[in-house]
Amino acid sequence: MNTEITIVLRSVTYAEKSKKLLNSEGIKSRIVKPSPSVTGKGCGYGIAVAAPHADAAVGILKNNRIPIVKLTRV
Repeated sequence: MNTEITIVLRSVTYAEKSKKLLNSEGIKSRIVKPSPSVTGKGCGYGIAVAAPHADAAVGILKNNRIPIVKLTRV
């Protein structure tokens, strides 16, 4: 079973930038809206990536100064 990791971000703007950046690096991703139970509040968006690519995706986002709120397994 292919598990996805959601990288939770603060805004849709960060999610859009992240998706574009990860796709340009060869990591397929998609924008998702996590439930408030995941974000701890009503706002927040995420990027879903295949679990094997999660570490690389997080590294790319950190290197490009995109703030990550948390990671969650879907």
